[in-house]
Amino acid sequence: MSYRCGKGVPAETISGEITLLPQIGRRFKNCMLKPLLSLLLLTAVLSCAAQPKQEPPILFSNLFQQYQSIDSLHFRATCDQDWDSDKAQTGKGVHHAEGFYEFWKSGQSYRIVAQLDKGEPTNELVFDGEKLFYYDPAMERITITSNWNESSSSVILNPIFLPFAFLKPPSQDPVKNELFFRDFQSPAILSRLKHYKTASRNPRVVTLAGGVLDGDRFTYRIHVSEQPIQLPSVIDLVATNGNLLEQISISYQTLPSNGKETYWPSNIVEKLFGDAGDVAVKTETTLDPFTVGDQISSNVFKMDLSRAKSVYDARTGKITKQASGLTARLAPAVLLLFFAFSAAALVYVVFFMKKPALEDKN
Repeated sequence: MSYRCGKGVPAETISGEITLLPQIGRRFKNCMLKPLLSLLLLTAVLSCAAQPKQEPPILFSNLFQQYQSIDSLHFRATCDQDWDSDKAQTGKGVHHAEGFYEFWKSGQSYRIVAQLDKGEPTNELVFDGEKLFYYDPAMERITITSNWNESSSSVILNPIFLPFAFLKPPSQDPVKNELFFRDFQSPAILSRLKHYKTASRNPRVVTLAGGVLDGDRFTYRIHVSEQPIQLPSVIDLVATNGNLLEQISISYQTLPSNGKETYWPSNIVEKLFGDAGDVAVKTETTLDPFTVGDQISSNVFKMDLSRAKSVYDARTGKITKQASGLTARLAPAVLLLFFAFSAAALVYVVFFMKKPALEDKN
């Protein structure tokens, strides 16, 4: 039999702790127990509410800060690509390409020279801190704009940013999911490193929200390497049905900069998988040892306008025709020869063509 507070009837147990108490003590403790517990509970709730919510640790924070603080660097990478057109559904046959990508950065200036395959035209892009110059080898034209997208017109994406490929999920516009150095100053980009989940079975595997790749919605699954800082070693793009869409495997090299070790990719293998789960496209990028923090000449960030047949200034909408290369150097000599030939022809007409006519008169 149980009793409620104030009834004056003995109870065998109250709250599992008060048993066979004297009548007065039982009444007092029974009446005070519930308000006391309520007060303690309310105090605990208010204490928790008053404490600021703890932010989750930033994923790859040391590597992110390294990209934030870098001022100058230079590297060259070779890119070997094999793709099966049948598996990739882009045609027929198996293909191979060997290209390269070279990048210079100093402050807000940068230069990119890239080639998709041997024998293909070389694309070049220079930003001098104010103007962007892009050389189109197909049209032999240089375009000048005020935009400073660190892009090579999607010929080859900058491999240095692949360790952070998950910061900008794929979209319909390839430029929107291409990382630039200025993105590492963006609070929105940084917040991506706070919204992740750790796998319960393996704390070195985290997942992040993804996007849509070729019509398939996916999630990022990232394998974390500790050596001695957090580094993304494998980045998987996993579809909602569990299929692997793409995988990026990264190994690193350490380089001294400002008296401390910095970490940069040395070898990157990207794999795109077909519908059957086999590799459709494989790209291996090998990055030569970097130069980090060294001074780079300002001449590196100047475009040679004489190499183009025309220069288009997108800011004014005007096209400037220019002689290029050897033609530009020979133009004065050719012009001089033209005048000399014209003068000689005139002398011949005046003195030699009139002479027979005078003889006939005589």
